[in-house]
Amino acid sequence: MKKKLLRFLTGVFTLVFMAQYIFSDEITESGRQVIEKGKSRIVSLKVVASTLIRNQKEEIKLESQGIVINENGMVLAAYSSIDPVKYLIKMFSSLGMGSQASNLKKMTSSIDDIKYVLINGKEVQAKLVITDKDLDLAIIKPEKPGEKLDFFEVKELAKPALFDKMLAFFRLSKDYNRELSFVSTSVNCNITKPEELFLVEGGLPMGCILFNQQGKFAGLSVSRSTSEEDTKSLGMSNSMVTSIIPVKEILDIIKQAEEKK
Repeated sequence: MKKKLLRFLTGVFTLVFMAQYIFSDEITESGRQVIEKGKSRIVSLKVVASTLIRNQKEEIKLESQGIVINENGMVLAAYSSIDPVKYLIKMFSSLGMGSQASNLKKMTSSIDDIKYVLINGKEVQAKLVITDKDLDLAIIKPEKPGEKLDFFEVKELAKPALFDKMLAFFRLSKDYNRELSFVSTSVNCNITKPEELFLVEGGLPMGCILFNQQGKFAGLSVSRSTSEEDTKSLGMSNSMVTSIIPVKEILDIIKQAEEKK
């Protein structure tokens, strides 16, 4: 009896080990494929913006990333990653400095210049097509028609389930040659109200581009305003999780941008 039980347990542990190995191998291969394709399809964004408060104007330069979503060079990005006020509000909120974040809401900003930096180092002058500040999304396109670009197709995708593994891609700064990098994370919460979101563990930069373990585009890391009271709660710090807007919430703004002339 003991021998049968031992053989049974050994078989179970072997199956669990094999499943973990296969799963790990699958996401590793997907990651390799995405990072290879992403070299030309996830572009750096160079932004020159300005802020205005009490009649004092200040120029600010930002760098982020966006995902190319059609051959004409249309790019999807998180609005908070290219707008200085949204960027600072998110930063202060994640540090538990809700009062400072609230003060920043009195500041206005404008995006004065946007360029893509392609894999060959070429810069493409671009412009904002449409923004949705509530969803924290922006669609950008080249000012003038140019060469056709490689792109990731954005398709309807079911919202990820709890514990699903994700790969989050982002561009490093100029100091690191704007190389494409990534982190592995997993879904730790699904939210349906007041909007559809899912959360992943770890504080990711805004505008990270997420892919699932099959290598399909799954969403974008976005900013969600945090009140001063929320930042003082005894629960998990907001800096320990990242809000991801799923694909189905993104499709409508892409359609609007494509219809806009």
